[in-house]
Amino acid sequence: VSGDYATWFTSGPRHSNVFLYRISTKETTRVPRPKAYARQYRSTVDLHGTVYFARRTGTRCGKGVELARYPVDGSAEVMYELAARHDVIRAWKAASEQLYYTERTCAAPHTRSDDVFSLYW
Repeated sequence: VSGDYATWFTSGPRHSNVFLYRISTKETTRVPRPKAYARQYRSTVDLHGTVYFARRTGTRCGKGVELARYPVDGSAEVMYELAARHDVIRAWKAASEQLYYTERTCAAPHTRSDDVFSLYW
């Protein structure tokens, strides 16, 4: 939740979708998920309603993972591509032009990073 906005994601066996909710209007919008992507997940939102999220091309961990953003009045754009076999654990927005996230490796042995990574733009 940030200001007038909230976001969440739902996950099924084949697809995951991200949603944006505007509290004042009680309007829910599903962030468009291109057919090339099986999953969109780990969403966070800023005060302006821009949604930041992870997405991947496959249903399995670490396959084509990207961090993307979706402004209220625009279309999604890729911000960063993670290394192969890496996936996002958590993402959050803290500053006007900065996104924080944590990641893990998907290959054995599975490791979670205690490090916090950040993207600036």
